[in-house]
Amino acid sequence: MSAETQKAKPPIAEVREGNVKIAVWEHEGPKGVFYTAGKPQLSYKDDAGAWHNDAGSYGEFDVTDLVVAAARAKSKMRKLRLAARKTQADDAEE
Repeated sequence: MSAETQKAKPPIAEVREGNVKIAVWEHEGPKGVFYTAGKPQLSYKDDAGAWHNDAGSYGEFDVTDLVVAAARAKSKMRKLRLAARKTQADDAEE
């Protein structure tokens, strides 16, 4: 299958706090499965009322949401990593 016909794999999870969203991605490496957090996205409305999903800066309250979303993404990645290790261990026992 060519690169053009392959679809991008969606994130395995997303966390959201206020208007801040962080995607969590799953990867396969030489040591097994690992997870990364994507670039935080900030949803906002422009002056015309159209929604956008990225911003070059964060406002006073968005910064707090960014910190909380980052902590939730870290927690989600840890839970996923522990679950993947358990699954790998269970598979190895069979």
